[in-house]
Amino acid sequence: DSAVECAKMGAHSYLQKPCELDQLLTVLQEAYKKRVMNKSNIDEGRMNKLLEIAQSSSPLGILRRLKEIDAWKA
Repeated sequence: DSAVECAKMGAHSYLQKPCELDQLLTVLQEAYKKRVMNKSNIDEGRMNKLLEIAQSSSPLGILRRLKEIDAWKA
């Protein structure tokens, strides 16, 4: 019953207690990704590229990839 009620209120997803930490983190990541995409009007392909860049270990590499994506947008 509570899952149906949450869905009617616009919940992104529903997790039963207790839930696994990995499952919770995945749901939170997807919800945040969807929020950013909607707020910024970003398509999923571009969002995936941005997430890939954000996980890069080199600051210089991040800057280079952001420049490539910015050129791709234009």
